[in-house]
Amino acid sequence: MLLGEGFLLLLSGGAMFVVISRAAGPDLLGEYSLVLAWMMLAGGLASFGIPEFIMREIGRLEVAAARHTAHGLLIGTVFSLVATLGMAVAVRLLDYAGPLRDALSIASLGLLPVTTAAICRSGFIARRQMHFVLAVAACESAIVAGINTVLVLTGHGIVALTTTLVAGKAIASALALFLLHRNVVPLRATFDRAFARELLGPIVTLGLLNALGMVSMRINTIMLSMWGSMTVVGHYAVATKLTEIALIGPSLFNQLMLPRLARRYATGSRHALGGLEASVASFFALAIPSGVGVIVFAEPILTLIFGGPFADAAMVLRVLMVCFLLDCFDGLLAVVLRAACRQDVDLRAYAANPVINVLTNFLTIPPWGGVGAAVAKLTATLCSASLRTWAVAREVASVGWFRLVAKPAVIALVAAGGTLPFLSTASGLWLAAAYALACALLLAATRSFSLHAIKATLADPGDRPASG
Repeated sequence: MLLGEGFLLLLSGGAMFVVISRAAGPDLLGEYSLVLAWMMLAGGLASFGIPEFIMREIGRLEVAAARHTAHGLLIGTVFSLVATLGMAVAVRLLDYAGPLRDALSIASLGLLPVTTAAICRSGFIARRQMHFVLAVAACESAIVAGINTVLVLTGHGIVALTTTLVAGKAIASALALFLLHRNVVPLRATFDRAFARELLGPIVTLGLLNALGMVSMRINTIMLSMWGSMTVVGHYAVATKLTEIALIGPSLFNQLMLPRLARRYATGSRHALGGLEASVASFFALAIPSGVGVIVFAEPILTLIFGGPFADAAMVLRVLMVCFLLDCFDGLLAVVLRAACRQDVDLRAYAANPVINVLTNFLTIPPWGGVGAAVAKLTATLCSASLRTWAVAREVASVGWFRLVAKPAVIALVAAGGTLPFLSTASGLWLAAAYALACALLLAATRSFSLHAIKATLADPGDRPASG
């Protein structure tokens, strides 16, 4: 069901980028991606770590689900209203063109629905009601992708597209709230001020982490729009979209790992990965060859999906896919720290990421444009991954990360080395297929991937760890 949600996100988000790039060109695509960047950045501030907190606490203490979720929704509503006002004021102060400024003001109205849907989604995942996650995603995708495709093809601009986007999120969040109350966690309209104050401590810490993550993820697009044209932003946006699609799998894996690791730590597990090392190794066996493949075949992938004019974004995509590989590792480190209730340590380790990202953007965007923005993101991710590695070893336990990543990394490099000599003479798509087949055969021959280990990640948080 969660893979189905990811597929819907791929269809609705990725397909909208394809439709806009081919029907309207990079300018409208740049505006649309900028609206999404602002919504995600402000939405991260609005939700303030509440969805992740709810997911962790339900994983640890299921009996407290209703009370935690109800108070999380109320606190999230307050944060969302403050973030809505802040975003509306911020976009008015920046020097955006009239229609784009109006679209960003409309987008600020979608922050409360985004927060509500995210909290409900955490409740669905923690209670393993994945079909509701898929239903909500299907609702939003059908509305946004269907209506906005018609609007783009009939020549409408960014204001109309943003209005549909906000409306789709509002309807989807209302459906999520109804399903949560009716089928998963019955909510009560009571508010315990003392209990809310008790929750604020871990919520604020996780919220700062979430906010810093959103700043690091979205600030590059916003800063790029200040120095470059919407065409440059559009080229950066297609590379970013492909990277975000690739991150759907790691993000899903981390969300499933969090409640399971939290339960294992709560019951006294002394393993840094809670006995789920085989699951993590299998995750890397999928992620590393995928990332290396996109790095090698970036140009034919961009040309096939978005058209010839977007082949210039190949170098941006390559840098961002190196960042993707680091993100896979960095995200798992964050899950380990947060599941062990070391979110304060995680906050200190991650705080340097957005600072380095912003400062590096000032140095790299003016001379290099989109490539510079990607380099800034890569530099910041390398810093946070290094600090989190040290923090996990000190606060939780040492992990043999090299043992987990070495085999799939060698397999990916061997397969890539076999196809690179033919890249200038043969079809890039056929070579990409050959690369994928070679990786699959090598992974099978070396037993680097275990479907049983991946299934262990989908099991009940209280189940025994998978062996291997």
